[in-house]
Amino acid sequence: MRRHRITWLPSSIFDTFQLPAAPPYTQLLTVGCADDFYAVRVGLANITRGAWRADRLIARPSTTWNDLANPTGDAEWVPLTFAHQGTDSATIASGPGLPTGLTVSGNQIDPGTGLTTNPAWTWTDWSPIRSLPRADAPDGHRVLMFRMLVPQGQMITYARGVYGAYAGDTALHGGFEHATGKFDGDIVTNPVPVDPEKTFRGQGINSIVCVQYLTRNPGVTFMVTGDSHQIGTSTLTQFSSAVLYGVVAAGVPLVGRFPLGYVNCATGGATSAQYFARPRDLLPSVKPGVVILPGWTANDLPFATLDTDAVGDRFIAHLLLAAESCDDHGAVPIFLTPFPHDRTFMTDERTRSWNLLRETVMGFRANGRIVLDAATILGEQTGGALDGIYKPELTDDNVHPNDSGHRALATALTPLMAAVADLR
Repeated sequence: MRRHRITWLPSSIFDTFQLPAAPPYTQLLTVGCADDFYAVRVGLANITRGAWRADRLIARPSTTWNDLANPTGDAEWVPLTFAHQGTDSATIASGPGLPTGLTVSGNQIDPGTGLTTNPAWTWTDWSPIRSLPRADAPDGHRVLMFRMLVPQGQMITYARGVYGAYAGDTALHGGFEHATGKFDGDIVTNPVPVDPEKTFRGQGINSIVCVQYLTRNPGVTFMVTGDSHQIGTSTLTQFSSAVLYGVVAAGVPLVGRFPLGYVNCATGGATSAQYFARPRDLLPSVKPGVVILPGWTANDLPFATLDTDAVGDRFIAHLLLAAESCDDHGAVPIFLTPFPHDRTFMTDERTRSWNLLRETVMGFRANGRIVLDAATILGEQTGGALDGIYKPELTDDNVHPNDSGHRALATALTPLMAAVADLR
């Protein structure tokens, strides 16, 4: 379960953006790692049929979080290369003449859904980049900066999320910090210092969505999938899920000796067929130790029709195949029972079906599976029976957990995560 490959992918709310026909611009990402690292690569996503291109992607470690745009310390910018043409290769690439232009391959239609919304992944080569000790906090997270030069006039895929609320708030991220931004121009070919106030205003459109490190100590990457409930919609950052809160809580005392990673495969509006496909596609590359699997989605149910047991049975079939995929790749699944919904949506028939799904997932415990009863943590009860709606203090919109809801789940989930991954 412990691996030297640690992955950071906090938001996979993927969208597309048509760049105007104008000069190129630079995407920036600054991200922390919970251990010393010796090599780095980046995963780039595509949810369209057409390929898109980045002219050059460079990375450099830094010794401080004080400036999110300009690195400090004695190191050089290193170009990430493309010798393996985007494939998932375990080879470290170095040497002169390696290609530095990146082509992000177009996506194929997923046979299970007929859509391209499940992203196709393109990987840079593993590049030898070593972290630097922190000047401001010797025992703190290591800091890594990226700059990617993107030509205009093309359709790109990027990840949405309110990163501005995350950067700089130690109480929120516990050192697992990251920030994204953009600069209208080329600061990659000649990486001159820039004004961080101008480059990190808001989120920006950023395609550097997934970062992997080869860390000194082996650790564990945690993965979650699901719909908007699991991604963290309606939280302050829009991606602060219970699993992210759990990783931060468990990971802070382990920095420098047992690194934790986090991969969020959840996406808003997705059906179970769509969101269970996402970890299936990333399991071979990420190699997570633990995967948290949801127990329901309202997106499988057209609003105008009654629930049927057949819909629930189909969901369970998707769930069981996802669990088997976790087993095949050495990841331990943790099952969640269904999250509640709002009172208008939860008709008597839907509530009955929802409770039946909960009972089915709870029954997995008899076979030794690990199950967290999220429904009881988040949901209201009448006469000891769950109503399928939220406790009012744990939701702001009656549809999704708010930050308090996700923290309440994290309180119960974190000990399970710690026990499964043997976080000591």
